[in-house]
Amino acid sequence: TRDWDGMAASASGVAVEDALFQQARDVQGKEFEEWVGGLQSTLQLNDRGSSCLTILRQLYVLTAVTKYSRNLSPQTYSLLRSVVLEPEQGPARIRLLASAVLRELTPSLSIVVRDFSPPVEESNIPYILPVLLAQSNARDKLSQLAPQVVRWLTQAGHSEELLLSALALLHTLCSHGRALERLSEDQFRALGAQLSTWLRHASKNSLVAPSSGISLFSSTSRKQLIAVKEIDGSASQDIFTILSIGGYYSPDQLLNIHTFSLLRRWLITAYSSPSAPSPTPTPTQEHKLTSPVMHCQMVSKAFSSLTDLRQPQLNSVGVLFYRNC
Repeated sequence: TRDWDGMAASASGVAVEDALFQQARDVQGKEFEEWVGGLQSTLQLNDRGSSCLTILRQLYVLTAVTKYSRNLSPQTYSLLRSVVLEPEQGPARIRLLASAVLRELTPSLSIVVRDFSPPVEESNIPYILPVLLAQSNARDKLSQLAPQVVRWLTQAGHSEELLLSALALLHTLCSHGRALERLSEDQFRALGAQLSTWLRHASKNSLVAPSSGISLFSSTSRKQLIAVKEIDGSASQDIFTILSIGGYYSPDQLLNIHTFSLLRRWLITAYSSPSAPSPTPTPTQEHKLTSPVMHCQMVSKAFSSLTDLRQPQLNSVGVLFYRNC
C-alpha cells in the first residue's frame, strides 16, 4: 500500500496535488487489486469508521484521476451498492463516498439497479439515482424504472430529496426516446396532474438566506419570511414562477423549478408515446385540468391574441406560461 503522506512530502517544485494525482495514475495492475482487496475487507466489517472513510477517499482518487476504466470485481460492486442503498451501513459520509466512487466507475452494467424493494431504504435512494443518471450506455435498462419513478412522483409521503432526484431521472428517461412506453394512460394522467400542481401551487414566500446575518439563536417561530419578487423587483402578486427571485427557496419552489426545467422534454417526448392520453380534452374533461399539454394550448391561444409584447406583464414567455396554467 502506498504512503500517501510520503507522496505529498516528496513533492518538490510541483504542486502537491499534481504530484499525488500522478502517483495515483501510476497505481495499476496488482497494486490496484490490493487496494480493492483492502476495500472489500473494510466494507465487510460491521463497524465502519475512519478507516473505511479513508480507503473510500483513496479509491475515489484512484478512479477519478485517470481517463482509463478501473475494473472492480462483481463482489465489490455489490458491496458498494449495499453501502449506498441499505440501512445501517454507517454514516452518511460513507454512503456519499461510495456513491461518488460508483459514479466514477460508470458506465458499467454491474451498477444498474432495477429493483428498489427492501432491504433498500427509501431515504438512501437519492444517493444511487445520480449514479444511474451517469449510465450513458445503459439507458435501455433504466426504462424499466419508469413505473417506479411515476409512483415516487405521484404518491404522497416521499421526501423532497427523493422527489427532486426522481424528477432528474424522469428528465433522462424523457430524453431517451422510448423509455416511457412502459407507462399506462392512467400513469401519464397522474404524472401530468402532479406536474401541473407543482407548477401552479408553489408558495409566494421564501425564507431569508442563511448568509443574510440573521442570528443563529433566533427561534423558529421568529424566522423571517420575505415575498418573492418579479424580475422588475416588485413583489409577486400572482404565482411563483421560474423567474421569481427569492432568498432561500422552499422545497415546493424547488419542485416548481425542476418541473419547469423538464417540461419541454416531457411535452415533446412523453406525449409522442403510443400510450399517452390525447392532449385534446374530452367533453367530460373540459373543466378538469389533467396535463401540462392543456396549459400549452392555452398559452398558444394567448400568444395568438397578443398585440403588444412590450407590456410589462407580458415581457416574459415564462411568466405568460405560468399565468395561463
